[in-house]
Amino acid sequence: MVRKAQATRAPARPVAKVDTVGADPRKSVYGEAVTFETKVRAGRRAADMPTGLVTFLDGGTPLGTGELDDAGTAVFTTTSPLSVGNHPITASYSGDDRFESSESTAPRRPTVAVAKAATTTARVAASPNAPVYGQAVTFTTTVSAVAPGAGVPTGSVCFHDGDNLLGTANLDPTGTASCSPTTLLSGGPHSITASYDGDDHFKASKTTSPLNLTVGKVETNTSLSSAINPAVVGSSVTLTASVTLKSPRVAGMVDPTGTVSFYDNSANLGGPSIGGQIARLSTQLQVGAHAITATYRGDNCFAGSTSPPFTQTIVTEAQEILLDAKQLFASEQQTFRESLIDPLKDVLDKFPPLPDDPTEEEVTSFQQIRYPIKTENPSAGTDPLQIARFLKFRLEDVHKQAELTEQWLELHGPELTEQNADSFLQEAKMRTTSQSVGLGEDLKSLYDLAKALCCAPPAPGPSVDLESICKLLEKLLV
Repeated sequence: MVRKAQATRAPARPVAKVDTVGADPRKSVYGEAVTFETKVRAGRRAADMPTGLVTFLDGGTPLGTGELDDAGTAVFTTTSPLSVGNHPITASYSGDDRFESSESTAPRRPTVAVAKAATTTARVAASPNAPVYGQAVTFTTTVSAVAPGAGVPTGSVCFHDGDNLLGTANLDPTGTASCSPTTLLSGGPHSITASYDGDDHFKASKTTSPLNLTVGKVETNTSLSSAINPAVVGSSVTLTASVTLKSPRVAGMVDPTGTVSFYDNSANLGGPSIGGQIARLSTQLQVGAHAITATYRGDNCFAGSTSPPFTQTIVTEAQEILLDAKQLFASEQQTFRESLIDPLKDVLDKFPPLPDDPTEEEVTSFQQIRYPIKTENPSAGTDPLQIARFLKFRLEDVHKQAELTEQWLELHGPELTEQNADSFLQEAKMRTTSQSVGLGEDLKSLYDLAKALCCAPPAPGPSVDLESICKLLEKLLV
């Protein structure tokens, strides 16, 4: 019997054993690089060392590979941060032509604990760094990881002024947060800090030293006024100081507070509180001129300021009556000039050059024909230019009479007493109004004469636009 030949089988490859995995460090923080190392050993019958790659896994997730060296050692260092928490690490050998693949067993699988990385919050910076009250301010800080931690923290930062929260801002991709408070910072010193709340990977932190910021005061102007000036001695005078801002007012600003001191030269009259940017003081002063000033003392937000000197005049009752008379005269003169004198002058300026002013004889002659004038029988030989000349003369006479009235007020003012006050005012008014009455009568006579001459044959000599004169006089006499 012939025996069958048995088939030849290839010898089985030995299994390489993956040694215990080492991790450095075993306890790390987020962002810190961790190095893993393991050895792959050949079986007892193997003469050579295994070759190939070892894959390191976090649970079932590959982290990276390391190539076996001549001593059978594979090393891998993480390039991406391990998340916070515990990480069981496994090493898996892929095998080669001579050795089967294998994996580290449970006793040889280390657990790497990753904690949150510490952070630092930089000292706060302000822009502008020397603001004044009412000016918008932006605060900025940067949160950084503390080595060996790495990466850019996320989350939010709270900005505080002492114990008061100014606002919250999110970190940008560079780890920087900026905050512009909506509430205005008051004038004076402020202690600004920032605190980081932390996130899933980074611990909370806060600034170790505050930003000492001083907010300047807004400059002001103070002005002064009086309810009555001049005022009669013995009466109460109310002085009003108004405090305004030199720079534009912005939303959210408070009003100036504090006090305003009123001075009569160097004498302090009082210091009432300011409210609504105004302070008032009622006082009594002696007869004479008083240089009054008001000084705002300022507060935390607003700088103090002093008004320009304001002259408050205190007079006796007789002096007040004289002032009233002068004011009455000035008012009457203003009305008289605007309603009569200025219109007459405008028309006369359009006439041909006039001869000299009428002589005294001519004036007397004119006075004699004033009342009445019969339009159907004008005065024989009357020159039309006489009308224009007499108008010019009367205007100059009005100015002379006004000067005489002013001189009369100055001359007799010192004689004024409470007893003769009424008669004094009557005399002043009569002197003032008599000018307009007298001129009105002359205008009426001139109008009648001009109308009569319009109907008469032309007189020899320069022509005068009598129609224009009539229209003007008619308008003024209405």
